Amino acid sequence: MKDNSNLLAIALEEIEPKATGHCFSFRLKLSNVGGTTLLLPFPTITSLQLTEVDSERKCQWFSNIMLNGSSRNLTIAPDAEREFELHARFRDSLIEIPAYDMSDFGRWCTDVKVGRYIAQYQFSVDEDYFAPDSHARLRHLQADAESQDATAWTGVVESAPIHMERWA
Repeated sequence: MKDNSNLLAIALEEIEPKATGHCFSFRLKLSNVGGTTLLLPFPTITSLQLTEVDSERKCQWFSNIMLNGSSRNLTIAPDAEREFELHARFRDSLIEIPAYDMSDFGRWCTDVKVGRYIAQYQFSVDEDYFAPDSHARLRHLQADAESQDATAWTGVVESAPIHMERWA
């Protein structure tokens, strides 16, 4: 398996919260810095790592619903970028989520408490790649890329860390 981490650049920035006091909100930018179209898995909120500054504890992700569906991949043309909004909903927030809400905001939450955190996004595809919703593996990603005349992106890239604080 060829590591082509150098073909993808990643940036994470904080944006205004979707629901004040209920989450940390981010904009994730994926940029193709290579000369070929890349195919990669759709970014997931659970690849966002939140670490408590004082204890160095990594926050856990929790889901209230498990999904089973087709794989969600995306392509990025050479010198192009794609942006995504990510919302890390606090597990102890008092916001009511409708039972039918299948969005990442409704589906996932994390155990962030009051305190200081470092947020970092890690995007990774290797020979052990597995998409839990679709059960897709690296070979499926590679077949999808071949059918779209793209390169299946593999490797690991991390965003620069962002310092955050939850006040309440």
